[in-house]
Amino acid sequence: MKKKGGLALLAALLAALLAALLTVLPAGCAGGETPPLPDWLDSGTEAEVTHTLAGRQTLWTAEGEGLDELRAWAAELEYRPYDAPEGQSPGDAEGGEAYDFAPADGEGTAFSYVVNGPEDAFLLLEGAWYRVAAPIAPPEVPGSFSWEEDAALWRPGDPGVVTEGFVQKAPGPVDGVQAAVHRAEGECTVPWDTARAAYDAGAEMWRVDFFSAGTAGGGQTVWLGDDGVTRLVVYGE
Repeated sequence: MKKKGGLALLAALLAALLAALLTVLPAGCAGGETPPLPDWLDSGTEAEVTHTLAGRQTLWTAEGEGLDELRAWAAELEYRPYDAPEGQSPGDAEGGEAYDFAPADGEGTAFSYVVNGPEDAFLLLEGAWYRVAAPIAPPEVPGSFSWEEDAALWRPGDPGVVTEGFVQKAPGPVDGVQAAVHRAEGECTVPWDTARAAYDAGAEMWRVDFFSAGTAGGGQTVWLGDDGVTRLVVYGE
């Protein structure tokens, strides 16, 4: 009788443990292997990043320190397979944003990081979804450009060149890609759905190109400092 009682107690403990595990397992998660992120992220020298929010895209190239930060971010991600309900994939959620990462040389598979809330993020790898256990915002460190070289190309009075009368005259700190685009947008007077950002660390200057994807010409470029003050605007042809 004691042996049967011991087995019953063990069975009850195992059942309680299983119930506890099921309680903490996120809804929609499935068993299976979690593949690593693409090899090119470690071996490549540049990554093209596309951030999409509210129907608009911001592009930048992660290189050097920016690529190192991207690798460090990716190494911290913990994720597991996610079975999305039919017709309700994480990419279909309203109000979400997405980061797409692709090798600059085109040699490798792109992947996406989709954010639907502060604690609700997913990876899309080779067509399969994975829920991120502890979401971390990707780093936004853009590629470089030379403010000195750019400024030398344009002179006051040249067609399409604006050097005064700017909207952004008062300082407003710019601490990243999204802040730079938002600040530069105040000077933009052309229709756009895509912006590309670059940064000159030595000159503490940002360049933001605004344009409509798939449309030749008609864009606009804004140069502004880390202080948020506009220095130059050039209209494209």
